[in-house]
Amino acid sequence: MWERNPFLLLKLALVDFLVVPDAENAFIDLEKELERLNKEKDKLQSEIDRVEKKLSNERFVSKAPEAVVAEEKAKGEKYKEMYKAVVERLEALQK
Repeated sequence: MWERNPFLLLKLALVDFLVVPDAENAFIDLEKELERLNKEKDKLQSEIDRVEKKLSNERFVSKAPEAVVAEEKAKGEKYKEMYKAVVERLEALQK
Protein backbone atom coordinates (compact mmCIF):
# COMPACT_ATOMS: atom_id res chain seq x y z
CA MET A 1 0.00 0.00 0.00
CA TRP A 2 2.76 2.46 0.90
CA GLU A 3 4.66 1.81 -2.34
CA ARG A 4 1.64 2.70 -4.49
CA ASN A 5 1.11 6.09 -2.91
CA PRO A 6 4.27 7.70 -1.52
CA PHE A 7 2.32 10.87 -0.66
CA LEU A 8 0.43 9.26 2.21
CA LEU A 9 0.94 11.26 5.33
CA LEU A 10 2.07 9.11 8.19
CA LYS A 11 1.77 9.91 11.81
CA LEU A 12 4.34 7.90 13.67
CA ALA A 13 3.70 6.56 17.14
CA LEU A 14 6.45 5.55 19.51
CA VAL A 15 5.61 2.29 21.27
CA ASP A 16 8.21 0.58 23.47
CA PHE A 17 11.00 2.27 21.53
CA LEU A 18 9.61 1.00 18.24
CA VAL A 19 8.37 3.37 15.59
CA VAL A 20 5.24 2.07 13.91
CA PRO A 21 2.78 3.76 11.55
CA ASP A 22 -0.41 4.93 13.17
CA ALA A 23 -2.86 3.61 10.55
CA GLU A 24 -5.73 5.68 11.88
CA ASN A 25 -4.02 8.89 10.71
CA ALA A 26 -2.18 7.51 7.68
CA PHE A 27 -4.57 8.87 5.08
CA ILE A 28 -4.72 12.29 3.55
CA ASP A 29 -7.79 14.50 3.53
CA LEU A 30 -8.74 13.84 -0.09
CA GLU A 31 -10.87 16.94 -0.49
CA LYS A 32 -8.15 19.25 0.81
CA GLU A 33 -5.48 17.56 -1.30
CA LEU A 34 -7.60 17.88 -4.45
CA GLU A 35 -8.21 21.55 -3.65
CA ARG A 36 -4.49 22.15 -3.09
CA LEU A 37 -3.54 20.36 -6.30
CA ASN A 38 -6.14 22.26 -8.34
CA LYS A 39 -4.77 25.57 -7.00
CA GLU A 40 -1.24 24.44 -7.88
CA LYS A 41 -2.39 23.41 -11.35
CA ASP A 42 -4.00 26.83 -11.93
CA LYS A 43 -0.87 28.61 -10.68
CA LEU A 44 1.36 26.56 -12.97
CA GLN A 45 -0.94 27.16 -15.95
CA SER A 46 -0.68 30.90 -15.30
CA GLU A 47 3.11 30.66 -15.25
CA ILE A 48 3.13 28.62 -18.46
CA ASP A 49 0.87 31.20 -20.13
CA ARG A 50 3.11 34.05 -18.92
CA VAL A 51 6.27 32.41 -20.26
CA GLU A 52 4.66 31.52 -23.59
CA LYS A 53 3.37 35.07 -23.98
CA LYS A 54 6.82 36.45 -23.27
CA LEU A 55 8.50 34.07 -25.72
CA SER A 56 5.93 34.80 -28.42
CA ASN A 57 6.78 38.50 -28.20
CA GLU A 58 9.22 39.00 -31.08
CA ARG A 59 10.43 42.26 -29.58
CA PHE A 60 11.43 40.53 -26.34
CA VAL A 61 13.13 37.64 -28.14
CA SER A 62 15.07 39.92 -30.50
CA LYS A 63 16.26 42.39 -27.84
CA ALA A 64 16.83 40.16 -24.81
CA PRO A 65 20.20 38.48 -24.34
CA GLU A 66 20.28 34.85 -25.45
CA ALA A 67 20.84 33.74 -21.87
CA VAL A 68 17.62 35.43 -20.75
CA VAL A 69 15.62 33.85 -23.58
CA ALA A 70 17.15 30.45 -22.78
CA GLU A 71 16.30 30.92 -19.10
CA GLU A 72 12.66 31.68 -19.96
CA LYS A 73 12.48 28.59 -22.18
CA ALA A 74 13.91 26.48 -19.35
CA LYS A 75 11.35 27.93 -16.93
CA GLY A 76 8.58 27.09 -19.36
CA GLU A 77 9.76 23.49 -19.64
CA LYS A 78 10.08 23.17 -15.87
CA TYR A 79 6.55 24.54 -15.37
CA LYS A 80 5.18 22.12 -17.99
CA GLU A 81 6.82 19.16 -16.25
CA MET A 82 5.45 20.29 -12.89
CA TYR A 83 2.00 20.80 -14.43
CA LYS A 84 2.06 17.30 -15.89
CA ALA A 85 3.01 15.83 -12.50
CA VAL A 86 0.17 17.69 -10.78
CA VAL A 87 -2.35 16.54 -13.40
CA GLU A 88 -1.16 12.93 -13.02
CA ARG A 89 -1.49 13.20 -9.24
CA LEU A 90 -5.00 14.63 -9.57
CA GLU A 91 -6.01 11.83 -11.92
CA ALA A 92 -4.59 9.21 -9.55
CA LEU A 93 -6.48 10.64 -6.60
CA GLN A 94 -9.76 10.88 -8.50
CA LYS A 95 -9.79 7.18 -9.43
